Amino acid sequence: MLTTGGFGRRMKEMDRENRDLVKGTINLSKFVYQKRVDPMSNKISSATTLPTADAFIITNGFDITNGLEPRRIPFLLGQPAITAPEFKYSPKNTLIGGIPIRKPEEGSMYDGCQCEGSCGTEANQETCGCLIQHGQAYLKYQTGCLDGCFSDSMPVYECNSNCSCSASCFNRVVGRGITGSFRVTGTDGKGFALVTTSWIRESQFVMEYAGEVIRAAEAQRRWIVQRKNQKPNYIICIKEHTETQTYRTNIDPSLFGNAARFINHSCSPNLYFRTVRIDSIICSAGLFALRDIEPGEELSFDYGDCGADFGSNSDDGRIPCRCNASNCRGFLPFDSTL
Repeated sequence: MLTTGGFGRRMKEMDRENRDLVKGTINLSKFVYQKRVDPMSNKISSATTLPTADAFIITNGFDITNGLEPRRIPFLLGQPAITAPEFKYSPKNTLIGGIPIRKPEEGSMYDGCQCEGSCGTEANQETCGCLIQHGQAYLKYQTGCLDGCFSDSMPVYECNSNCSCSASCFNRVVGRGITGSFRVTGTDGKGFALVTTSWIRESQFVMEYAGEVIRAAEAQRRWIVQRKNQKPNYIICIKEHTETQTYRTNIDPSLFGNAARFINHSCSPNLYFRTVRIDSIICSAGLFALRDIEPGEELSFDYGDCGADFGSNSDDGRIPCRCNASNCRGFLPFDSTL
C-alpha cells in the first residue's frame, strides 16, 4: 500500500479501539483496486453475484445529483443520449444500502466549540475548542483551502454538528460539501470524466469521494465478483497505521455515491486525498487541488501513487493507462494480493 500522508491526535470519550486509532502518529495509505468506467446498479449485492440494473437513458443536461448538491452537475456528452447503468446519488458516505452513518439527531461523537460566528475571528481563535485541540488545517482568508503550514502527518478535524459556530465558519469545508461547478462528459477510451467549469485554487477542497463504507471482506468479495464478471470497480481503500494496528476504510460508490466516481486516474494528477473527520470516527476522503486548475480541465487523481504493482503487460489482466502524461506508468494500479 502507498503512503500518501498521515495523521494522529488524541480525542476524548472514545472507546479503546478508537483511542488506539488516534494515538500517536498514524500513516495514511490508499489504493484503488481497479479501473472504473461506468456506474452500476443501486441494488445491494448478494453473496455470490454483482447487482444488476436495467439501463436507463441519460440525456444531455441531466443533473446526476437529483438536486442533492447546491449546484447541478449535468451530463454533457456531445450526443443526444447515452445508455448507462443506474446508481443512487449520495453526497456523503453511507453504510451498506445507503443508510446514513449518523442520523442528524445523533449529533457528533466529538465535542463542539462554543464560538459565535467564524472560529477564525480574533475573538474566537484563542479560545476555540476545535482549533486548540486539533490545530488549524485551513486558511482563514482563502475559503476551503488547506494551510500549507499544516503538516501532512496531522489529521484534519472540522467543526461539527455540536459546534455553535456559523455555517460559514472557515473550519467547515468538507462538511459543507461541493461548492464548485462541474460537468460529466464522455471521453475517447476512458469512459466518463468529470470536468471543472470553474477555477480551482491550489490546495482548495474540490469534493469528497463518497460511497458505501464496507468491511474488508465485502470489499474483497465485490472486487472478485466484479473482476470475474468483467465489471468496473470503484473501491478505494484508505489505510491508517498506528504504532500497533492498521485501520482501513473501504469506500465503494458503485451503488451509492457522488460525482467523484467519474474522476479518472492520471499518473500526473491535479487532485490528492486528505482524510477529514467531522461527526464520525469514519473518515471522509477529501479531494484537494494539487495545483491551480482552469475551467475546462478534466479532474484526476492517482489511483495508486507509488509502490503499487503496475504489471508488465496486459495479458495479466491489468488495464493500460490512457492518461497520456509524460510520466505515464503504462498500467493502472492493481492489487496483486487479492
